[in-house]
Amino acid sequence: MLLVDTLKFKTSIYEDKKQVHVQIIGFIRKQLVESYFEAVKETTDKVDHETYTLIVDAREQSPLPSATEPELVTAITYYISLNFSKLIIMMPKSNIAKTQILNALEQIDYKGELVYS
Repeated sequence: MLLVDTLKFKTSIYEDKKQVHVQIIGFIRKQLVESYFEAVKETTDKVDHETYTLIVDAREQSPLPSATEPELVTAITYYISLNFSKLIIMMPKSNIAKTQILNALEQIDYKGELVYS
C-alpha cells in the first residue's frame, strides 16, 4: 500500500511481507528533509516495529554535496532509533552516493543489512 508518493520520496507498507519501504529519489533539497521525515514517521507509526522490517531504498539517491554529508549519519541514526525488527539499506546505484553512505555507517554502530544491486 503506497502511502506517500512525491517526486523525491515514497513510503509504502506491505502488510503481507511485514515490511515498510521508504524510497529516496534523486537529491532531496534541505527544505524537503523535514517533510520526508514526517512522512517516514507517519508511515512507520502505522505498524508494529517489533514485527516489521524497515527497508530504506536508496538505489535512486543522488550524491549529496559535501556540506550535507554529515546529515546521513543523522538520518541513519534515526532509522536505527525506530527499532524495527530488521533494518535494510538498499545501496545507491551511484558509486559516489554509495561511498557517502558507507562513510556515514563507519561513524555509527550499524547492525542492519546492506543490499547492493
